[in-house]
Amino acid sequence: MSDMDKRIAYVAMLDIVGFSKLPNELQVKKIFALETMIKKSQTFEKTDKSSLCVKTTGDGAILCFFDDMEAPLKIAIEIQKSIQD
Repeated sequence: MSDMDKRIAYVAMLDIVGFSKLPNELQVKKIFALETMIKKSQTFEKTDKSSLCVKTTGDGAILCFFDDMEAPLKIAIEIQKSIQD
């Protein structure tokens, strides 16, 4: 691995609490709702997609931001606010 292959990632990890105890239909709805919240957040919309890596984990997601160390905190706050609304 060359020095050009090394990057620092700033990570947000999201998890749906109690996911495995939910009925299948509700699991699908919760995952869709989480993905929608992520994609509609200001941080996601403003982030250059070439500097972002999103991986779903079944009951959550891992978001890696490569250019903004504050992005994980920002998106976590935005998602928390959208859950409360």
